[in-house]
Order: sequence, then structure tokens, then C-alpha cells
Amino acid sequence: VPNSLFLCNSGLNLLRTAHDHLCDCKDHTPLWCEAGHCMTTHGFKESTLLTDDEARRLLWYAAFLKPLMDCAGDDAKPKPGRNRKNNRSVVTKLLVDELKRPTRDAESVDKILAAANDFTDLITDGGDLIAKEILVNDIQVTQEHNDCDDPLDCKLKGKKVCSETETDPLWQRAMQFRLSTSKVVQRVGHLWRAALMLSLAQQLVSLDDITSIEGEELEEVRNETRPGIIERYHAFAAAMQSLGLIGIWVRKPLIDGGEMKAILPKIPFGPAFRDVMDEQLNWMTVYPSGSKEG
Repeated sequence: VPNSLFLCNSGLNLLRTAHDHLCDCKDHTPLWCEAGHCMTTHGFKESTLLTDDEARRLLWYAAFLKPLMDCAGDDAKPKPGRNRKNNRSVVTKLLVDELKRPTRDAESVDKILAAANDFTDLITDGGDLIAKEILVNDIQVTQEHNDCDDPLDCKLKGKKVCSETETDPLWQRAMQFRLSTSKVVQRVGHLWRAALMLSLAQQLVSLDDITSIEGEELEEVRNETRPGIIERYHAFAAAMQSLGLIGIWVRKPLIDGGEMKAILPKIPFGPAFRDVMDEQLNWMTVYPSGSKEG
């Protein structure tokens, strides 16, 4: 088990890497970090990490504490069946009990940490390749006025398509990407940028773990690998924006709980009813231009 000094140094290294890359983004701003390119939907208004002091503050906490969470493994996560105070992550206990931070800070840091792991899994499982495919083929889900009541417009290769009837494999892969990524984004909400930056920083730090080569050759491999990692993340973020995922956590269901109960009166409120509402949201994600009648 790593000792406290190792965890502290690892946390500082990850924090420094996240900070340094964010500084690089300030000097050489990628498209998804530009203030004028905040492509949002459902009426959500967004700031970038470069201008959001609160999100950056939470990112620094998350980066420093990520090695601790990774070391704790399953013990870092809340356990079902416990009361609320005993059912807290190791990070929450440290932030609230030891550092006397507000519970809302700890909950936000937990969200960033969990979403960072989810983003890493999505990207390493091929999400970066699908993201590039989305960008190359100009696949978009947009909202003209970013109003919660406006319909979503869908485009494939610059041409408007109907999401319910489009059968092009490119479109269908993009919508599966939209569905899997939406589940992460809905949990982390407006802190998605902090989570993605933490995931990226951890991948950059992993370059330090290369031990099969050394000396000048090692440095050359790191310098060659680093831009590729960054490019994968930039493409992933840009694809999220292109598919109208930023703001999806504030969308309203086409059929609210009351209407759904009237349509399906025999399903009692509880887990089964929540499953029905969740399936509705999944349908709305895969068929973004769909209507209540669809």
C-alpha cells in the first residue's frame, strides 16, 4: 500500500500536470476551450475552465486527491445500505471531517473524480475514434437559439436529417456515442470540463511510468506520445459539443411524471416507474429531434 508521502507527491504531480496543461490551453486555446465556441443546448449557459474560478478550484482538489481515491479502490466509494454519514467516500470524509470543507464541495469533487474515470474508460475503449468520425462527417445536434423549448436540429455531412428515421451507420454510431457519453455528462453536469481535464492530466502523467526505455530515447517517446493524447481528448470534447451534449442534464422529459402515470396507470411509483422515465430519456438521447408523438 503506498504511503502518505507517495500519495501526496502523486497528487501534487497530477495537480501540476492539470495546471500546466490548462496554462497551455490559455496560450494555445483549442476550439472546445474557446469562450465563443461554447455550444450548449436546453437553455444552459456555460463558462470555460479558463474563466470559471469555482470549477478550477474543485479541479485542484480532485487532482490532488485522485491518487488517494485510486489507492482506496472500492473503499473509496459509498456503500449501499449504510446511513448517510457512514456512507461517504474516503475523499468526502477527508474534505469534510479533516479539511472542514463544505459538503457541497466534497460532493462536487466526488462527481469530478467519478466522471474522470468514466471519460477515461470511454476514450480508451474507442470513443476517441468515434469522436473523430463525428467531426470529419460534420455530425451535429444543435439548437438554433439555445432555448429549452426549441427543437433540436440534426445534421449529417452538413445536411439536415430526421433522427427517428436516419439509417446511415455513421449516424447510428454517433447516436450510440451520444447515449453512452450522456450518462457520464448527466451525472457530472456543468463540471464536465474539470472531469475531462483531470482524465487528460492522468493520461499525461502516465507517460512518466514508461520504464522499458530510458535516457534521450525515453524523452523522445514522451514528446512524440504527448501530442497524440492531447489530440484525442480535444477531439472527444469537440464531438461532445457537436452532438449537443452540453446542457443535456437540464433538459425536461417529453412526457413528465404525471402524464406518464396517466398513460401507464398500473405501474406504481418506485424503481419500475423510474426505469420507464429513464428509458424515455435514453430514447430522447438517441433520437434528439424526436417529438412526444414519436
